[in-house]
Amino acid sequence: MRGGTRFFRQCIAPQQALGDSTMCFLKSRPKRYFTSKDGYNTLDLLHFGINHIVSSGVLFDRGHRCYDSAEYLAHIGFEILFKALALYSKGQFKIT
Repeated sequence: MRGGTRFFRQCIAPQQALGDSTMCFLKSRPKRYFTSKDGYNTLDLLHFGINHIVSSGVLFDRGHRCYDSAEYLAHIGFEILFKALALYSKGQFKIT
């Protein structure tokens, strides 16, 4: 109970004092984006994404014990490819 009370005092009570009824862990953070100024390059991201997908194919061919790792690498690879596409088309991508 002590931890819960401390949580209430630190999160909920200050928000209610400000007239905001949402709890602090539900508040959205300001959106931040990565750009090429942060050192990201579209070609580098494409290489990283393709390498992750190729590596996932190697793991997938090794057998059923590697399926989870292969799936994870493929997921990360496609995510990087989508970020490269966003960086190329929009000049930025959201931090996720």
